[in-house]
Amino acid sequence: AHHKQRGNTGLLRELVIPDTIHFRSGDPNLPCWYFCSKADPGTIKRKNACNVTPHNIVDAFTRKRKRSVNKGLSGIVAVLIGDARPNPGITEEDEVGEARVEYLDEVGLRYFLDRRVADYNGLLQQWVDPKGNHNSMMHAVWAQSVCQVTCKTNTRALSDRRVCMYERAVTFEGAESLTNRDPVSAQTQQVIELQCGNFAKHIARMTGGRSRLNTMSSYWKVRSDGRVLFLWCSALSATSSKPAGGAKDQAPPLPSRPFSPVLSVPIEVDTQREGERARPYVCPVSNQVCAEADSRCYITYKMIVAEHDAASRPRERSPGGGGGSPGGAKRPSS
Repeated sequence: AHHKQRGNTGLLRELVIPDTIHFRSGDPNLPCWYFCSKADPGTIKRKNACNVTPHNIVDAFTRKRKRSVNKGLSGIVAVLIGDARPNPGITEEDEVGEARVEYLDEVGLRYFLDRRVADYNGLLQQWVDPKGNHNSMMHAVWAQSVCQVTCKTNTRALSDRRVCMYERAVTFEGAESLTNRDPVSAQTQQVIELQCGNFAKHIARMTGGRSRLNTMSSYWKVRSDGRVLFLWCSALSATSSKPAGGAKDQAPPLPSRPFSPVLSVPIEVDTQREGERARPYVCPVSNQVCAEADSRCYITYKMIVAEHDAASRPRERSPGGGGGSPGGAKRPSS
């Protein structure tokens, strides 16, 4: 959920999120594209609806990678976080489901925006290169008096193209054989705990004290430059009170969201066997995305010979005569 109200308490000046786009099938107010404001630190802004186009998404998600020093390190440009078992009969207050995490390269991102986006419910988030050559993510469980942070690091190098993207990128959603539990530095623990506490204070100020954040479960990542980024929140518990009279300029109370998903990979992906589902294909001529099966065609020896003959056949002489000067002018006689 989001509010149109503008407000900056100054408590989230160190908060950084990757570009995140929220999709929900059938909602006329979505998709919504959220990003961090560079001019006003601590403010999450939303792009105008007219700017949320497939072209702009692909351009924004791949622009930084093309200019990056580690260009081509992993090939991943985006992450999908969606509900693997959507059920319209289950409300958000009592839903306990399973979040499906997918990793996309540029071709996969184009295929998603062209073929899958109409029926998708979830988040599309820009990929964040980790600090080091192994993908790592942290899960933080925060309460008023405690903050527990767990870190998982992939055992495969992101630059190892001999294995698929999932085996190189999975953390909490992958098999235990693909990840290791690593200790969290005291500095990173302190940053995450401080940010979670600032979340609670920010919510209290924005709602005029009518909402109090009790617990929160969230995912974080250390970027390649050492900055700690907030990715997404999987569970949130808040206590709300009745609004006081005349408080029209304050945000509404924050409802509890106990949805705490179990992370998993798509059913088409088996990280212990095949590793990756069938890849889409982008036609180099029309730039259209299609399935790999649709991109195949039969090529006969006759077609190969005809193409070879056409390429090796000398160019036809100009109508003005052979070997003449340009424009067909004849060479003057001696």
